[in-house]
Amino acid sequence: MDGGLYRLAIVPLLAPDPIAWLCAGFAIDDSTAVDLRRVTNLHVSFFRRQEAGLVVQASTLHGADREELQRGLAGIRRDGVVQLAGQPHVVRVERISDDVAVVLQRPLAEALAANQGLFRTLFAVWGAAWGLEPPKHIPIVLGLNLTENVAMTPTIFSRLANAAESSSVPMSVLDDRGTRSVASNPLIRVLEDAMRFYFEFHFDQGEGYLAHLHDPLAAAVALDPDLVQCRAAAIDVELTGTLTRGMTVADWSGHWGREANALVGVEVDPAAFFDRFIARVGPFAQRLD
Repeated sequence: MDGGLYRLAIVPLLAPDPIAWLCAGFAIDDSTAVDLRRVTNLHVSFFRRQEAGLVVQASTLHGADREELQRGLAGIRRDGVVQLAGQPHVVRVERISDDVAVVLQRPLAEALAANQGLFRTLFAVWGAAWGLEPPKHIPIVLGLNLTENVAMTPTIFSRLANAAESSSVPMSVLDDRGTRSVASNPLIRVLEDAMRFYFEFHFDQGEGYLAHLHDPLAAAVALDPDLVQCRAAAIDVELTGTLTRGMTVADWSGHWGREANALVGVEVDPAAFFDRFIARVGPFAQRLD
């Protein structure tokens, strides 16, 4: 209305049959975008279709950043990233009507910040487990079909708690959802809560009450590549496919005519992994108690 965007709610007034309609609404402008940013901690922009195409109607961005977002909308839909204020931002575009779209933006560094502490914690735990030996810089690729063979179970976790000399109530599929750990050891408590989340997730997927340790195995192999058996292959990332875009592809038959540029994990011994893990992480956990 009047060249602006409005959010309207229209409901009938019943007595008991409709005798009138009530309409309430508010303008969608820069102030609305700012209010949404306070709630989401994201930059928010509303686009409206005009003759020239989609243009910014309201946004938390200003000046050059607003113009850059508008110019790069087509590429944003393809790549999911835009440069704003000289920094890459991850972007999510959602169409809320035929003529209106909302775009959420967040600096890439800010989006990844939460994972930095997780990576340091993960590396510290698994690094300590394997003695903090310097990684051997060999390109090794581990596919999900390999890492899914390494699955934590309540029985294995009880072995870890015993090795840490920690009191712990064995986890069970019959436990109440989200039951928090009462283990006496702080590291065991953290790991138990994390494992329970994934136990419940995989159980809901019909895969059993277990947790696939994809990242821990990758961290362990970075420290000791001998944990897996590998085959050399040329690998690349598919950039132009539709269904396969972003997938890592291995040329097992040599059709590309390229030299092998990676070792691909093809076999792992889960029992050996967990034996070594428990033997090392258990005493490490004791030192934190």
